[in-house]
This record gives sequence, C-alpha cells and structure tokens, in this order.
Amino acid sequence: MKKKNTYSVWVIIAIIIAVIGLGTLIIFMLKKPFNDWSGCPDARLFSSYGDFIGGFVGSLFALSGFILLFETLRAQREAMESQNNEFHYQHQAIAQERFENTFFNLLQVQQNILNDLKITYLYLNSKSEICSKEIEKREAFKYLVAEIKRIDDSITSFHHNGLYDKNKKEWEEAIANEYENFDPQYEGDNGLDLAIEKIRAAVYKQFTNLIYGITKKNWEQAHVRNGKYLLQTIYYYLFNKYHFALGHYFRHLYHILKFISQYETRSRDMARNLNERELISKQCKEYAQLVQAQMSAYELAILYYNSLYYSKMNDLVKKYELLENLNIYDLARPSHYLKDEGYNMKTNRTIPV
Repeated sequence: MKKKNTYSVWVIIAIIIAVIGLGTLIIFMLKKPFNDWSGCPDARLFSSYGDFIGGFVGSLFALSGFILLFETLRAQREAMESQNNEFHYQHQAIAQERFENTFFNLLQVQQNILNDLKITYLYLNSKSEICSKEIEKREAFKYLVAEIKRIDDSITSFHHNGLYDKNKKEWEEAIANEYENFDPQYEGDNGLDLAIEKIRAAVYKQFTNLIYGITKKNWEQAHVRNGKYLLQTIYYYLFNKYHFALGHYFRHLYHILKFISQYETRSRDMARNLNERELISKQCKEYAQLVQAQMSAYELAILYYNSLYYSKMNDLVKKYELLENLNIYDLARPSHYLKDEGYNMKTNRTIPV
C-alpha cells in the first residue's frame, strides 16, 4: 500500500508539472509581445517564443515525461516481481502437495509393515524347558527390549556361563544340592530362594548364549567393551537374530526420514530469505514428529539402539529429535542412555498427583 501511495504522488507531480508547462504555453501565447492580436505574425517574436517554449516549457514536459516513464518502469518491475513471487509460491505449494501425498503414502506403508511384523520369541518355562510363541505387530518391540536386557546380562556377566544344553541337568543337581544343604539358621529364611534364583539366572544366561550364538570367544571380545561400543555389540546380536523383521521396519523408516530431509534441503535451496528457510525447517520437523507420534515407547527404544549402530539413521534421529519423548526408563536399562552422544530424552517419571 505504501508503494501505491508513493506512485500516485509522483504521478500527480508529473501532471502538475505538465499542467504548469501547458498553462505557461497558453498564457505566453496569449500575452504581448508574443501576441498583439493584430493577426500579423512577427517572425522575430515568433522565433523568441519558440526558443522560450523549447527552453522552459519543453523542459517541463520532458521532466513530466521522465517521471511518468520512471513510474511506468517501476510499476512494470513490481508487477514482474509480484508475478515471480506468485509463481514461486505456486511452485512451493505444488512441491509441498506432491511431498505430502508421497509422505502419507509412506506412513501408511510403514504402518502396514508394522502390522505384518512377527517374531518367534524363545524362552524357558518354570521347568527350564525351551518354549516359543509368536509375537506380532507393536507388541514385538516390548519383547525385543527385554531381549536386549537379556543379551546385556550375558555379556556383562563376570564370566561366560556356557551354552545351554537341555540334555544336561547340572542346574537341577545344583538346585537339589541347595535344598539338601540349606540351613536357615545361617542363610536366613529367604536364603534358599536367593540361591535358586542365582542358579536359574545362570541357566537363563546359558540359554541366551545359545540362541544368540555368544560363544566364550565372543563373550571375551564383547565383555571388555563399554558405552556406545557395548550397546552396538548388544544390538548386533539382536539384529542378527531378528533381521528379517527389524531390517525391513527400520530400512523403510530410514527412507521416510531421508525423504523428509531431502525435501527440506531442496525447499531451503529454493527459499528466498531466512524466514522462509526457518519455516521450511520447522514444517519438516513437524513431519518427522508425526512419524514419531505413530511409534510406541518400545519402538522408540529400539530405534535408539538402531541409531547407535547405524550412523545414517543416527544423523536423522538427532536432526529431527525423534527421541525427545522417550523416557530413559523405557530403555532396556536406564544406564544405556548415553547423553554425551547428543540424544535428548526424558530422565524422570512423572508421578500423578
């Protein structure tokens, strides 16, 4: 609006200058000595009048014309800029519409992958017999988090507990010996339960070593690791066993995040100013947060371990802060939270009042 008001002022000035020139032309044309109304033209006076008109009035007309030309060119430039801006925003809108169509289709595919996800969970029953059950969909991630804890228990154990052998009954003999030699006077009322639980814990570690292929050599190599390298080793064993499910799930999730990041890069390159670039980054983070909103706490927990193992996923998870709503108590162990790695998570439980 300000520019339109400025244009009208300059146009009015140009008109005023033209009117002044026209008025001067008329007045001097009607006044003596240029016009004595005798009807007989005086060549000398007519020549002087022409010089006057060309020198003064002509300059006024030229100035008025220059102002109008300037305003015309500026109006054309503004019209072209407006047209370019309109084209720019139309192009952005079309690009965003195409992106969103593909993005929501990818989200639907990710949901279909989750619905089709199935793992076979192996465990020992109360008699230490190997059992299995099929875990489907989102619930599978709850068991996978528990599996990470089991692998951690085995690797961080003070010694390698060996591999489980259902044909050997050493653990049964050990339990029988505890019952036989138990003396509540020295060991307390719960001493027997603790001793039996310790034996069963060793059996579970043997079972974990068996199903994940953690040999004594593997244990020796992994046992000395800590921090990020320990968690990478733990996730390696988990992923190696359930790669048919986790591989498909996380590859497609990575593709979605990469798709968002590529769209953000293209859009920021086309942006004309800092405000546009900041708005684009904000929108893309919202798209990524929408992905996060469809994931359970256990999915986010496994995503954390996956991103520690795969650097490309790590970059995108940190870029869009996908783990900001994950509580460290939803990990296999709160101690697995590596703050120095640049992740932001919730570190306490909110107790309802």
